[in-house]
Amino acid sequence: GNDPGQERNEALRDMTLKQFFDTQYFPRHVKVYTRPKSQAKAETMFRNYLGEFHNRKMISITRTDMERMHVALQDRISLYTANRTLALVKHMYNKAIEWGYPARHGNPAVGIKMFKEQSRERFLQPDELQRLFAALDEEPNEVFKNYVLLSLFIGQRRQNMLSMRWSYVDLNLGFVHFPDSKNGEPQRIPLITQAQEILNDMKQYATNEWVFP
Repeated sequence: GNDPGQERNEALRDMTLKQFFDTQYFPRHVKVYTRPKSQAKAETMFRNYLGEFHNRKMISITRTDMERMHVALQDRISLYTANRTLALVKHMYNKAIEWGYPARHGNPAVGIKMFKEQSRERFLQPDELQRLFAALDEEPNEVFKNYVLLSLFIGQRRQNMLSMRWSYVDLNLGFVHFPDSKNGEPQRIPLITQAQEILNDMKQYATNEWVFP
């Protein structure tokens, strides 16, 4: 004779933000739908920047609280951190409402304008490229030198480069296969001549499965 939906709604309404994160949001969404690196970021952000709300009932947190937190994080850390933290709270409440949290109480992060972020894209200029390659020519650490050059020639993120195994590399056909990229799709990258030469030299001295052990 009980209404399980109503019981679930009441439980969600009575939860603190930390209880919701630990028992609902992280195991039901973050752990299931995001990559390990994103999981670690969500945990770190929640622990480091939302501590003042951990023991607050979700129903008691207001838009004014979120606006104050947003500004404080910009002043204390950075506008990027402030925006990412606000986005995390907004998504948590959206999922809570989807799972039965009383929608009439709303999402306290909705409607708060994000701080304008400047693009952090940066391209090396021709004179900078010349200095970079000159410095690499003089670099005594051969492993570091090869890492930088191959990162440029293959065009992959740091995590892909550092997790590259020799089994991913086909020097005969001239490509490297990354089975797990950031977007979750495998990638097959052709190797230019300079990259093949470096990998050929490295393979002669390889002692285990990792290109960069």
